[in-house]
Amino acid sequence: MSEIPSAYREVIRTARKEHKCCECRGVIQRGEKYHFHSGIWDGETHSFKVCADCTELRQMVIDDCQLCPDESPGFSCLGDDLEEWHLERFKEIQIKRLSLKGDAT
Repeated sequence: MSEIPSAYREVIRTARKEHKCCECRGVIQRGEKYHFHSGIWDGETHSFKVCADCTELRQMVIDDCQLCPDESPGFSCLGDDLEEWHLERFKEIQIKRLSLKGDAT
């Protein structure tokens, strides 16, 4: 999947049921706000649900590393190639989110 979509949309939603974050693979609980990203990459539509913790970490990575928008981590790739201080935070998020009870989809 190319890094720049030909169409893109980001919406903040409130979960009506449990979902799974595409980054940490943890639970987005019912009633929790999350970011829903959708777009067209290489002619195919894709969508991604990202929990508030991973959204915050993504922004930290962009700010700390002074990345341009097209250099930011691809969706489902946030945990790849993180610097030590970002990796520690990512591990904390995974532990927190994976410990939440439920059957996220």
